[in-house]
Formats: sequence, C-alpha cells, structure tokens
Amino acid sequence: MKFDKDGYRIWATYYGGSLGDEINSLKIDHEGNIIVVGGTLSGNNISTQGSYQEIKKSKTDGFIAKFDFTGNRLWGSYLGGYDEDYLYRIAIDENDNIIVAGNTRSTSGLVTPGCFQPNYGGSFYGDGFLAKFTKNGQMIFCTYYGGEGSEE
Repeated sequence: MKFDKDGYRIWATYYGGSLGDEINSLKIDHEGNIIVVGGTLSGNNISTQGSYQEIKKSKTDGFIAKFDFTGNRLWGSYLGGYDEDYLYRIAIDENDNIIVAGNTRSTSGLVTPGCFQPNYGGSFYGDGFLAKFTKNGQMIFCTYYGGEGSEE
C-alpha cells in the first residue's frame, strides 16, 4: 500500500499466487520504484515472461519483484535451486542494482559459475546466499555464503 503524507491510501495491491507467499523486505530505488523479496509456495503469478527464473524449481523458492511508483508490477522472478530457498533482505546500490540475501537448502541449481563460493557449505539447516541483479532483473551473480553451521 502507498499512503500520502496525511495517511490516506493512494493505492493498494495484492501480490502472490494460489499458495502461501511472504514478502520479507522492500526497498525504494532512486527512481521511486518498489522492489520486494520473499518466499513462495506458489507456482503461479510470481514471475513475468522473460524474467531470470520464470518457473519455480522446488517446494519453496525465493522471489524478487519490482513495481513502479503507482503499484504496477514491472517484473518478477523466482530465485531458487532444487530445495527450499527464501529471500530475507534487499539493498539497492548507486546504479539501482539489486542485492538480495537469503537462506537456502539447495545444493544445486542456484549459484552462478565463477562465484565467490560455488559449493554448498554442508549444513543441514541451510547456507546463506547472496545475489545481485540489474535494475531490469537480470542476474549478475549468485553465490553461497556459509560453512558447516546454519547461516541465515
């Protein structure tokens, strides 16, 4: 929802599919667009055509979505491997690139070649992971970050 300075609602929208969806964080970029991240069980209405990951890979995938300042979705993408993945945090750099952080139990299908930590750290409870996207939703990199303990 967006409210004016006096607390009156300007617009509101739903975002999600037919199963459970959770927005965990949001940021506003330098152009006034709204970027949200979270986790989803839904296999529909999350990603947009041509996005980085159009299809959900496991029971739970992370997601990232960008809306303009009037609440219209510009793009959305799943972000996940072949096990449970969640996105919890988001940051925007000076070029409006989007950096996200989450937790994963995916041992494959998530990170990009040549990344900082290409191998899963081995924890049953999950590794942390970081990913960076352009402002248009194209992946720059994705890497695990963690050891044998649980990183979130």
